[in-house]
Amino acid sequence: MKSITICLLLIVSFSVQAKKTPISIEKAIKSGYITMEAKGKGGYSGSCVQMKLTSKHKDSLYITLEAGRKLNSVNNEEQDILVTKEQLVKLKGMESKTVDVYGFCCQASNHAPQKESKFSLGKMGDSSLTALAQYCNKNKFSSTDIQSSVWCISDNHSVSSIPSNNERLRKFVAQVKKEEIPWYQTEFEPGVGRQTFSNKTNKISGNISYTTLADANMQIQVMDRNGNLMQKFTHSKMVPKGTYDYWFELQVTNWPKGKYFIQIYSGEQLLSKKEFAI
Repeated sequence: MKSITICLLLIVSFSVQAKKTPISIEKAIKSGYITMEAKGKGGYSGSCVQMKLTSKHKDSLYITLEAGRKLNSVNNEEQDILVTKEQLVKLKGMESKTVDVYGFCCQASNHAPQKESKFSLGKMGDSSLTALAQYCNKNKFSSTDIQSSVWCISDNHSVSSIPSNNERLRKFVAQVKKEEIPWYQTEFEPGVGRQTFSNKTNKISGNISYTTLADANMQIQVMDRNGNLMQKFTHSKMVPKGTYDYWFELQVTNWPKGKYFIQIYSGEQLLSKKEFAI
């Protein structure tokens, strides 16, 4: 009798524990435990998707929406969304619950989703996207910086598109992409209409260090890869000898795509040469 009682207690205990064990949203849907409806809130970054989960199970469920999960747009012209903030949703038996999903566009060339745009549940992103999503889930970054970092991986944008004052995120994305951290920052013209990314560079900026051994007039030249002079600057005042950090900003709207070189001279002496790409 005692052995039967113990077995029953173990079964009950296991059943209670199972209800409290989180289950991935993909498994819950495939198992028929829940249904999901997801629609856009009228944006492509941050809290941009609303998701309704409905339990078809008599017991309570704990559903995990993972950082790194993709939501696929039903409209192929609109962007898929990468979830970057994990959520644990508790559903009572047969309960429906609506939650806001925090995520970012991962198809830069597509249109922004509209309000009421529909999404289906997608797979987890590849290892690089999932790693980035989980890193953002554990750290606090601005929506603008996260969006730039997602496009660096999903659409192979340069790490220079992440603002230079966010060193941690730049370093992480560069490590994921196995690239060097660029010295400069790239800024783009805003998208038009429902376009979220114009792919038109309008400014290059960054810090350049140089040392001059004598007082001199400084000259800065910007050359293209074929040696053509694109722009030239000359300091009107003599610069004393010393070591300097020079914040460089250059408007490059409508410049052809390609590599360019910034050259800083003291007289005929080349003090620094920096490369950037558009």
